[in-house]
Amino acid sequence: MTKQKPWVPTFAFNNTKANQIALAAGLEGASMDDIYSPALIGDVITEEEIWACTTCRNCEDQCPVMNEHVDKIIDLRRYLVMTEGKMDADAQRAMTNIERQGNPWGLNRKEKEKWRDASPEIRIPTVKELKKADEEFE
Repeated sequence: MTKQKPWVPTFAFNNTKANQIALAAGLEGASMDDIYSPALIGDVITEEEIWACTTCRNCEDQCPVMNEHVDKIIDLRRYLVMTEGKMDADAQRAMTNIERQGNPWGLNRKEKEKWRDASPEIRIPTVKELKKADEEFE
């Protein structure tokens, strides 16, 4: 799987099915020490395949047997980030910006309100202004 190819979830999940069949076949004539046990991340599905998913859930909508695997992909990403500390450089930069500036773009906190004044045709009231006007907001 390379970055030039589109991500097709069946390729990634066919590897898990093939590994399950091979594992079941190996159980009959081998001791527990002889059984090949591939790592889920790396041997069965690559990190590149995990991060290539856009989580649009289209594959779940199209799946004839109603497999719900996007949640599992999100869990794999969560494991990579929280336990292994691995993520794409762009995602790392966005996380650092959120931590430091409160937004993924790294814009200065003190200049946060300037963007809404940049376009006079678009009026975006603040919560404070809505409270003064006694309007409902969600």
